[in-house]
Amino acid sequence: PVPYCLHFGSRWPNYTLTANDYNIYVEARREFLLSDRGYLALHAGGIIARLARLVIPCPTYEARRAFDPDDAQGILRVSSVRALVYDCLTEEEEDLICGVYAIATSTASGKQERRLSWWPQPAAFAQSGHNVGWWTHNCEDWFHRQLDKMEAGQAVLRTQQQWRSHIAF
Repeated sequence: PVPYCLHFGSRWPNYTLTANDYNIYVEARREFLLSDRGYLALHAGGIIARLARLVIPCPTYEARRAFDPDDAQGILRVSSVRALVYDCLTEEEEDLICGVYAIATSTASGKQERRLSWWPQPAAFAQSGHNVGWWTHNCEDWFHRQLDKMEAGQAVLRTQQQWRSHIAF
C-alpha cells in the first residue's frame, strides 16, 4: 500500500489543486529548507538540490549546523570495527521538497491512493536523460519552464511514472 503523505495529506478522487495549494506547498518547502535539516538537500544533488537553491541563500548556510552522529540517517560499514556515519534526507523530507500528495483513486473500495507531485522525486529524475552527473544548462531550462508553469497556475501533478515520461529526452 502507498504510505500516507504526512505533509500535504490525502485528497479525494479527481481533486484539482489550486493556487492556494501551490502556495501552501511553496511555504512548507521554504520553512523546511531553512530548518536545521534543510541544508541536507544541497548534498542530495539533482532536483532536490536545485529546489533547495531556490531558498537556501549560499553554500555557507550549511555551516550553521554541526553534524551530530546520533542524528545520522545512514551508516556505511567499512569493516567489522569501523563505520562511516552520514546524514541525509528522509523519504518524507524528500516528499515534502517535491510536493507529494496522496490522491484517492475512484475505486469501489475507495481505499487506494496515487502519489502525485509538483516535481519528480529523486528516483524518477535519476532515471531521466537530465541526470548526467551534474546540473546542466538543459536541466536549468527544463526547471525554469516547469517553475513558470507552476507560478502561472498551469502545472499539473504527476505520478512518478508520468514524470519519467515527461522528463525523458
